[in-house]
Amino acid sequence: MRIMAGNDPMSIKNIADEREQRGQLIGKKQKNVDGRILVIDDNENLCRSLELVFDKKGYSTKSAYTGAEALEKIRQEKFDIGLLDMRLPDIKGTELLKELSQKNPEMDVIVITGHATVDDAVESLTSIATDYMIKPLDMDNVLNTVEGIFEKRRLIQEKREAEEALRSSEQRFRSLVSSLHDIVFIIDDENRYADYFCSDSHLLYLPPSEFLNKHISEVLPPEVSGKFTTAIQRVRETEQPETIEYHLNFDGKQRWFETEISLHENGSDMIASVKEITEQVNAKKQLETAVELYISTIEAVDDCILVVDNMGYPMHWNDKFVDIWTINIEDMGTMTALEIFQEFDFLLEGSQEFIEILESIDESKREATGILEFRDGRAFEWYTAPIIEQVELVARVWTFSDITQLKRAEESAYLYLDLLGHDVRNHLQGITIGVDILESANDSETVRAAMNTLREGISKTSRLIDKVKSTENLPSSKLRTRRLDHAVAHVAEDCRSRFSDTNLIVEIEVQEAKTPADEHLEYLIMNLVENAVQENPRETKKVWINLSEAVNGFELSVKDNGTGLSDNRKKELFNSSRRYGGIGLHQVKQIAEKYGGYIHVKDRVPNDYSQGAEFKVYFPAAD
Repeated sequence: MRIMAGNDPMSIKNIADEREQRGQLIGKKQKNVDGRILVIDDNENLCRSLELVFDKKGYSTKSAYTGAEALEKIRQEKFDIGLLDMRLPDIKGTELLKELSQKNPEMDVIVITGHATVDDAVESLTSIATDYMIKPLDMDNVLNTVEGIFEKRRLIQEKREAEEALRSSEQRFRSLVSSLHDIVFIIDDENRYADYFCSDSHLLYLPPSEFLNKHISEVLPPEVSGKFTTAIQRVRETEQPETIEYHLNFDGKQRWFETEISLHENGSDMIASVKEITEQVNAKKQLETAVELYISTIEAVDDCILVVDNMGYPMHWNDKFVDIWTINIEDMGTMTALEIFQEFDFLLEGSQEFIEILESIDESKREATGILEFRDGRAFEWYTAPIIEQVELVARVWTFSDITQLKRAEESAYLYLDLLGHDVRNHLQGITIGVDILESANDSETVRAAMNTLREGISKTSRLIDKVKSTENLPSSKLRTRRLDHAVAHVAEDCRSRFSDTNLIVEIEVQEAKTPADEHLEYLIMNLVENAVQENPRETKKVWINLSEAVNGFELSVKDNGTGLSDNRKKELFNSSRRYGGIGLHQVKQIAEKYGGYIHVKDRVPNDYSQGAEFKVYFPAAD
């Protein structure tokens, strides 16, 4: 029984049988076959018999009687086919087969086995071996199998050579076609211009006809003719095309040219295809200048910079990046960015979340940002963005901005805010107790009115503190994609019950309004509506809420029929030093800017501020 390995449609035995049926047994036409065979068997008589059979057919045959001897022989030279006995005195046949495959992967191996080791042979065949045979061997069958393998190898080699010849022909054809818009010269074996054809007779400083029958040194400057002579000599020696670049000065300009020199099919003349590359050379110089500026910029910026290629390997970085990750410069070219961050994740707080984000964007085309906190107290805001060329990801830029001091100041501010709220509440509690005592001691209407005023002030102060504390986690809260239309509808519903004395008119013109936001989105909208209601002194109050589509985003409008804001008040409304707008509006501005948006105010009725104000907030659309 003989089994062919794999799914190869080119069955070795079929090749041999087909040739035999035609009376052309493989190998009869080729007595001196350039083939090398290694027989590996501890039976010396069998090895000598196989050597005689194969040598008679013109093959170069060697024998090895142990596994160690076989490995030494393939270390010294390469073999095309190996015949391997599965039972050797020093190594198991399946193990040796794996070693042979690793050291000489192009060698075809035929496994020789007895009935007791057929299972091992089948296991080897399905993984590595080409074929197998069962002892005792039929020499004709062995020869047919070996010659079938050589025939298959020959066909594969011919196919490769044909493909390579086709590629070479295609390359030469493309080169010739690409040069047709310039000039093609034929240069004879004496380095004289023999012929030409072109579509641009004004490309060079002389008409092409002026070059004919002249030596290249007669029409080209010495440094250029020297390049031509050297290139032509190399082409004659190697029969491979050579390309040279050079510049010529004429018409008051320096013009660059590229010439590909290849051997003519007659074997003696040269084909010189000339094209102008001045624009490409100038563009390359500009690119090199830009790269130098880019690299110097990377070194100059305060941020830590890392640029990786589309496989994630570092291309450029500055010293600051190496410093924060305490990585050796020698390791920068051997590790991907992801591997670097994984290697040093012990430096980070919450490293697993950061690594998961990296893995999700490693080969994607999206931007990402976040905060890295080191165990030693340092903090960095990181940002990464892809570099795209013709829809393909070619590189990715990483920046790390040191926000350690900002983070510490932020933590101090939170502590101060909390203490401030605590102290003010204590004072308010004392005022409340005093008011209660005063009220119980005097029943006059004047005192009662004063008490009500105090209580209202206390209530407003308490709400003010709640407002300030409601956004204390704004800097650290993470953005996610949220439905702006849902948030507007939800806030409008709450406002209808909360401000029952106000005519609330809501119009949502866009659905699926997705924007990057956090849990403060509803608070932003509520502050706008609350401001429109509470700052409106009219008896009949109206507030209009409108959500519409804008360029690359959405616009939320909140209008009222109040007394409006003068032009000077509108200018100073968001001035943090004046605080005309109050805490609520300043919080709206702060939240909107975090989302990548902005707020502005205008008259509800153009040029008549007394008819009320209109606040507009722009929200960017989510990716």
